[in-house]
Order: sequence, then C-alpha cells, then structure tokens
Amino acid sequence: MLLISIVGLIMNILVILKMSREKESFHKICLTKAIANTMILIAYIIWAVPCSYLNSYYLPHSFNVFFGEVIGWGPYLISGPFTQICLAVNRTIAIFIPHLFDRNHRVPYTKLTVYGIWIIAFLVSLPSMREGCSYIFYPEVIAWGTMDTHCSRNLSGIFLTAVIIMSFVSFSINIVNILKLLKMTVRMGNSISEDAFTARKKRRRAISLVSVFVWSCIWVIHNSNRWSYTENRARQNGV
Repeated sequence: MLLISIVGLIMNILVILKMSREKESFHKICLTKAIANTMILIAYIIWAVPCSYLNSYYLPHSFNVFFGEVIGWGPYLISGPFTQICLAVNRTIAIFIPHLFDRNHRVPYTKLTVYGIWIIAFLVSLPSMREGCSYIFYPEVIAWGTMDTHCSRNLSGIFLTAVIIMSFVSFSINIVNILKLLKMTVRMGNSISEDAFTARKKRRRAISLVSVFVWSCIWVIHNSNRWSYTENRARQNGV
C-alpha cells in the first residue's frame, strides 16, 4: 500500500505540474482530478498505512474520523464520477460543436464548472461531519468504509446510488460520442483516404473512451463492495 501510494502521489504531482501550465478545458479537468487523487493518496500515506501496521487499539478514533471527513465523500466524487462526466461533456463539445474551442469566451465556463464541483463536493461531505455519520479506515480489512450506524449506512446508500447514476450518465454520453465518431469516420472514408495521423487520432479517442467506460465500472464495483461490506458488518453486529 505504501509503495503504491507513493508512486501514485508522484505521478499525480507530475500531472499537476504539467497540467497547471496548460490552458485548455480538458487539461483543467485533468488537473482537478489529479488534485483530488493527491488528497486521497496523502491520506493513505499519513493515516491508512500507519493504521495498517499499528494496533488499532492505539489509534485515536477522532483522527480516523478527521481523515475520513477530509477524503471521504467529496474527493472520491471529484476523482471519479464528477470529472468523468466533465470529460465526457468536454468530448461531446469537441465532437459536435468544435468551433466553440476556437473562441475566447469572456465567461470562463471550465473554471466555473471546476469551482462548482468542488463546492458540491464540500456540501456532500458536510453530512459525514455529524457524529455517527463518518467515513473511516478499517485496519482489519485495509479499506475505507462507513461506520456501523444507520446514518452512515444511509449516506453510503445515497452515495452508491449517485455514483451509479453518474456513471450511467457518463457512459451514455460517451456512447453518443462513439456513435458520432463512427459516423464521421464513415464519411471521411467515403471522401478522402485516411492518413497515418488521422488513424492514430482515432485510435487515441477509442482508447480514451474505453478507459472511461472501464473506470466508471470500477467505481461502481468499488462502491458496491464497500456498501455490501458495511451492510454485512452491521448485520453481524446486530446494528
């Protein structure tokens, strides 16, 4: 866990340094995702890794709650579904109305969107700051999860539903993008011969869309497993 967290942290820091110098909307969204990933990885290094090696009886519960509040619901949404939808919409604009990318808008739509998802993420995290609604780390299974309380489990259920809905929306948008790209490819094939640059560009788009689909599935599976673990744990404890 420590090695993976360190490697992931270094890679995300490099992404932040690279993307912070770029001005395109796609790069700003990637920067937002990298910042959220960095917050999560720092929490793993500072808290989750020591918890995995030390006896949980000596670990203060208040610290566990604090780190859960820092990275719990909000950053997970930003690093996953929120940015996936933003990237999908960004691709849709690039495919259907590409001329918008050539304009210097007086209103910074991308920046406002990024600020908006951070505000939403913060608001989503507020309920977990109530007593008994926290998101904590379990050393015995080396994983983050909700507490064995009704409040925490209800939040987890709502969170899982939101992740599934956003993943479905992101996937649907990307399906539309794929169909549009296929239609454009057929038209290009009927009019002009495909050069090497165009072929590489299409392959990159295809790989990118497949990665979005896989990432959305991973998020749904991950949160489903976390919710199932919490529910099973609650049944065993009779909560």
